Amino acid sequence: MPVLPPASGHRGVDLAAVLADRGGTDLEKALAMTQSDVIGGIAAVPAQDETECWSKGDVFIVWLIGCVTILRNTTLGIPVPLPVYYGIWGVGAGWTLLRMPGKALQVNPAAAVLGLAAVCSIIANDIPEFFHPWLRLLGWGMVMFLTSNLLDSGYLRQFRLHLSRTFDWLLAAGVGVSLLSCAIPFLPQYYGSQLHGIFSQPMLCGPFAAITAIWALYQARLHGNRRWLWLGAACMATAAAMLSGSRGAVAGLICGVLFFIFFNTRKHLAMLQIAVLIGIAAATFSRWDDAAETLWEKTQAGLERSNSIFDSRASKWEVQWEDFTEHPVLGNGFANSSDYFFLSMDNAGVEPGSGWIYVLASTGIFGGVCVAAMIFRLWAVFLHKSHDVNLETVFRMAVLAFFMIHLCIEGYIFFAGSPLCVLFWLTQGRCSDLLSSPSRSPEP
Repeated sequence: MPVLPPASGHRGVDLAAVLADRGGTDLEKALAMTQSDVIGGIAAVPAQDETECWSKGDVFIVWLIGCVTILRNTTLGIPVPLPVYYGIWGVGAGWTLLRMPGKALQVNPAAAVLGLAAVCSIIANDIPEFFHPWLRLLGWGMVMFLTSNLLDSGYLRQFRLHLSRTFDWLLAAGVGVSLLSCAIPFLPQYYGSQLHGIFSQPMLCGPFAAITAIWALYQARLHGNRRWLWLGAACMATAAAMLSGSRGAVAGLICGVLFFIFFNTRKHLAMLQIAVLIGIAAATFSRWDDAAETLWEKTQAGLERSNSIFDSRASKWEVQWEDFTEHPVLGNGFANSSDYFFLSMDNAGVEPGSGWIYVLASTGIFGGVCVAAMIFRLWAVFLHKSHDVNLETVFRMAVLAFFMIHLCIEGYIFFAGSPLCVLFWLTQGRCSDLLSSPSRSPEP
């Protein structure tokens, strides 16, 4: 069971040195040294370098990126053209380069080779101009630079910490307003029978609600005195995910919730909590059944058409797998696909159906191995340290578990224009920061 960290702001004061100055006994010095080196079970957080302190400019950039990323995918009538969106990410990247001390910069080999694989896949293939592969690679590169563990430094860790917490609150606010919008007649709430609330489509509302539900559980565990309030919020977010009709989001949510419960509680208590949760869900099934009506309808329609619950994805998986088998080493090109649709006369879109297969289809084994190394290394390290990590680590890994499931049926992994692409790589980067740090990060 993870031990809650010390009070926020602890900097690992060298108590042993203080007691040595004051003439403390050897036992006092030894205990103080232990407390200085180990707080809550692992090493204390070292003080930040002065060049890495957080400024008002940093706060502005983080909130600007977060707000623009979410707002451009809402129905609130606030237009954010794609050039403006990428321009703001470019500003964020430029700001970070100016603020980041180069001497402490480290490069993740797997992420760097993944970028190289993407470049080589474009060079090695004749990609139609309407895919704009180089522009899309540039946009994805900026997102990777600011969110993933491609580069690592004290400042970048601070940036990813604040950006991830900003998105946590933005998603929660958006899901909350989406549920409230159901009571406001003039706001669009549903696409057919699927809830999208203030978001542009149900397939965004569902994942956003699922992530918010896991976050609300994390907050309930973090703030025991307001536990029932946060548990109520988790239930509401779960209802929103089900009303959206996104089966991938609901499946990922179940996986994330079970993961969070199992790894933040003693094992025997975790199994008891999971059993109680299943019992409550079964006892209140009549209530949930109404919320899940769209899920049942979509599943039933797929079974009637092709005797498969994956009817809407199977053909897309086949196309991407064929692309991979025809170009196994470097794929058929970054942002490219033989199955596409036109967004405009000179711009095409792709719906791969699975992010994991699309990695292979577009960048081949070269890129697939790199992505696998980046993700599975996190799982290996987490399982090795699971008895001694803080609560935020469990929460971020639970969100990563959600994405592992959700990316089986959605293919946004290389599409930087999608907020889910941003959230996935930010989760990957934040998990890497937490697991590679020799100390606990303070909880919010």
